[in-house]
Amino acid sequence: MTIGDIYGLLRRLGLSADNSGFFHISYAVYLAFQQPARCLLAERWLYPVVAQQYETDCLCVERDICSVIDTLWARDPRLLKRLSRSPLPQKPAPAEFVAILASLFCSGGTAA
Repeated sequence: MTIGDIYGLLRRLGLSADNSGFFHISYAVYLAFQQPARCLLAERWLYPVVAQQYETDCLCVERDICSVIDTLWARDPRLLKRLSRSPLPQKPAPAEFVAILASLFCSGGTAA
């Protein structure tokens, strides 16, 4: 799995690379794919690495991911529910969203 594969998935979800959230999510998914445990304590093990890569802070990374989730949820919550492959009664938290996307690559599926 490459970062380009993640870009492709995000584009199929209807996201575009016109904001930093696209890149923050892409790199977070890439890191979570390599080490799924990063999502357990995202504030310590995931967001700081993404923030360092893009020369920003952890709060900005989390906020940008939340913004993308809000956009996708407002468009079609069923899409995120299908991607999660499990009940999703409310929009996912940022770390949960990253884990959902990373799991798509772990299982070999990139459906969207």
